[in-house]
Amino acid sequence: MNEQNPQDGRGFMRELVAILAEEQPTFPLTEQEYLFQRLLELEKRAAAESADDVVRVAIASARRMSGVAATALRPPQVRGH
Repeated sequence: MNEQNPQDGRGFMRELVAILAEEQPTFPLTEQEYLFQRLLELEKRAAAESADDVVRVAIASARRMSGVAATALRPPQVRGH
């Protein structure tokens, strides 16, 4: 990926937009799971490179939404009996 300037969150924001815009593969992970993993990796890199708070919050928000979508696809499992 591109090198990020810690003082400039535009690179992370461009990458966030690119991830959200690209066609996601459906195998072996579902589209939503793949998107969640990509956003999680981006979020970790942004934190490690001290990206601005607003950038990290935007990435985290997109990651949370993709996680909700990924978990909503699976029916709840009954445990126990």
